[in-house]
Amino acid sequence: MKFDIIIIGGGMVGGALAYTLSKGPWQIALIDATGPANEDARLIALNEGSCCLFKNIGIWPDLAPYATP
Repeated sequence: MKFDIIIIGGGMVGGALAYTLSKGPWQIALIDATGPANEDARLIALNEGSCCLFKNIGIWPDLAPYATP
């Protein structure tokens, strides 16, 4: 396979970058040390900047129902 952009790290930052760049004409590869965890119960804390990023890339409406102050 050939990719234009390879992102190493599938956490929130790598995932957000991959999602944003996927809207363009590039072939994106997202590589992480572990596969997706469907039952990952870890909690995260988002600051206002992270929430603004997610709003700007259009995924906040899907995340907001799971967020609490």
